[in-house]
Amino acid sequence: MDQESNPKLEKLREYEALVKQVMAVADKDTIEEVARVLAAHVGFYQRRYGKLAMEDTLASVHAQTPTDEQIADLAEGMQTLVAVFMLATGVADDMGGQA
Repeated sequence: MDQESNPKLEKLREYEALVKQVMAVADKDTIEEVARVLAAHVGFYQRRYGKLAMEDTLASVHAQTPTDEQIADLAEGMQTLVAVFMLATGVADDMGGQA
């Protein structure tokens, strides 16, 4: 399947656009809160399942033609990032607690 017509890649691009939107309006305190929540999330994962090699993470982020697995991992992470931003900014409260 062509990378451009990959629905998973399209979803990832949607999440990336959402992240850019929320970061454009987030203040420094909000970004710091998001970083703390994500650090706790990563720490929780690593203590239970082990550390991931940073080289693998960076390879996924910077891949010119990411694999389906890399795309799925990045989309899952972006979805989490958007949810944390929504919670930190109160947008989730405005939506009835759904992030």
